[in-house]
Amino acid sequence: MSTPARRRLMGDLKRLQEDPPVGVSGAPSENNIMQWNAVIFGPEGTPFENGTFKLVIEFSEEYPNKPLTVMFLSKCSILMYMQMVAFVQISFKIVGVQHMMSHLF
Repeated sequence: MSTPARRRLMGDLKRLQEDPPVGVSGAPSENNIMQWNAVIFGPEGTPFENGTFKLVIEFSEEYPNKPLTVMFLSKCSILMYMQMVAFVQISFKIVGVQHMMSHLF
């Protein structure tokens, strides 16, 4: 079933494949465009340096108008976790998936 959110995510995926951002990797789970697996590689000179952060991103049918859900699979300190969650959620909500990933690092 094609919905506006699913069409938007397919477009986001196509843009990510055509112009992948440095330091970030992500793609939908097999057979579910609404759930993505992602990896963020901590950039040099930041508190996240040398980190590899695996996460699952879940989108609702209201995407991009409703915030997404981010679940970190990698262990990290609670402060780092809170900073990363806030950054990812705010970035997705304000500027969308492509812009956020291309400007993450």
